[in-house]
Amino acid sequence: GGRLMAGAGLQLRALGARTAGLPRLEFPVALPQQRWPSPTAEAMAAGVLRGVAAAVAQAACEAVGGSPGGHLWITGGDGELLLPLVRELLMESALEVRLAPALVLEALAALRPGPGR
Repeated sequence: GGRLMAGAGLQLRALGARTAGLPRLEFPVALPQQRWPSPTAEAMAAGVLRGVAAAVAQAACEAVGGSPGGHLWITGGDGELLLPLVRELLMESALEVRLAPALVLEALAALRPGPGR
């Protein structure tokens, strides 16, 4: 449930594999310096990364509604690339955006059964 969406790597692979004339890009890609780059590969990277960041930012705003403050944890393989974009989009909000790329693995390790647990 909730919201499921293809990550940046899958979106880039799908574009390259299923759209004639587009290159196949290896992930991770670099975020282009320009917001509207001309080279095709850079335009693909900008579109995918900015699109995923916008979806994350919008979902975070909807999740907190009008509540002040709150935290948004960016996790997973796309996290480092998305962090500056999401922060930029949420600059006007009271949400604190944090990066924790291995949060799920850290939680599983903390929950594992063992002596004294």
